[in-house]
Amino acid sequence: MRNLTSSAASGRRIVDVHLLPMGCSIQRESRCLTGAARRPTWVGSQIPSSSNAASVPNASERPRLPSLAAPIGKGMHRFCTVLLAILCLLSNGCDRSLHTTAPAPTTAPLNLAVSANLQLAMQDMEARFERQCPDIDLRITYGASGSFFAQCCQGAPFDVFVSADTRYPRELVRRRLASETSFVVYAQGRLMLWTPPVESGRVGEHAAGDRGLERLVGDAFGRIAIANPRLAPYGRAAEEALKAAGVHPQVKDKLVIGESVTQAAHFAATGSADAALIARSLLETPALARGNHWQVPESLHAPILQAAVVLDRCRCRPAAARFCDFLTGTVGQSILMRHGYSLPNDAS
Repeated sequence: MRNLTSSAASGRRIVDVHLLPMGCSIQRESRCLTGAARRPTWVGSQIPSSSNAASVPNASERPRLPSLAAPIGKGMHRFCTVLLAILCLLSNGCDRSLHTTAPAPTTAPLNLAVSANLQLAMQDMEARFERQCPDIDLRITYGASGSFFAQCCQGAPFDVFVSADTRYPRELVRRRLASETSFVVYAQGRLMLWTPPVESGRVGEHAAGDRGLERLVGDAFGRIAIANPRLAPYGRAAEEALKAAGVHPQVKDKLVIGESVTQAAHFAATGSADAALIARSLLETPALARGNHWQVPESLHAPILQAAVVLDRCRCRPAAARFCDFLTGTVGQSILMRHGYSLPNDAS
């Protein structure tokens, strides 16, 4: 092995050449640079002499490997920007998909069987209740209380029974078809005698004594509409009042029987009856508001106490309890009073 040493003005370079068989050589280089410039390394006989020093390439002419510390070019910068935008879109899309696939809150349906006399008042209560309890969807069916009682006994799909009396709800409790703790009296109804405006020439409400019902005996009233006494509490109260006033035998052949109190009111509104004994709340319809009406003395019939009860088959008892609380609460009671009902004086 031999060592060759070369020197330059800018520093000193030591080159160790290891002679191996077959004329191969391996270069090991160490540098001791005293200046900032670097010069190429030459091995063996390629060390330039002073005569061919001009042929040595400049440092700027040597091929350079790309440096990792070099700044990112415009193309790479554009690629990174596009990639980042795609990742943001994918992330946003995944987040949106999580929100859209999440189950939306659903409303719980509550099936109500409501006595027909409450139809106008219940429309107002339904709107107020669903604003107050948007998670509960009221599904209301109107009809005669007696018909609903029979349907409930046969397993009709009702959750709450809002009756026009207390007898039917109590009977459901006795038969263990309704919850006794849910039984509540929510209002007291008023029985009214309605006649067309041409009968007296005046429109308005008047107090009716016994003579108010006695006037039905004359020829001026050929047909008198009442609800079915066997199905509707208001029909039962009308029959009691006619009997208590002593005019039932004279007018029984004039009676036009409606299945419910709303049907009796419809007979009067369409001219199918000349007079009607109906609920005070139904006089708000435009056709009946033009007539004359008298309140039948409560001494002639049993108080029309109206009660509600939650049926045992109810599958949404919390919603049913919230409705009953609303019905007997401040808002529900104010709506009932505005529609002609009075607060119950006796809950028995």
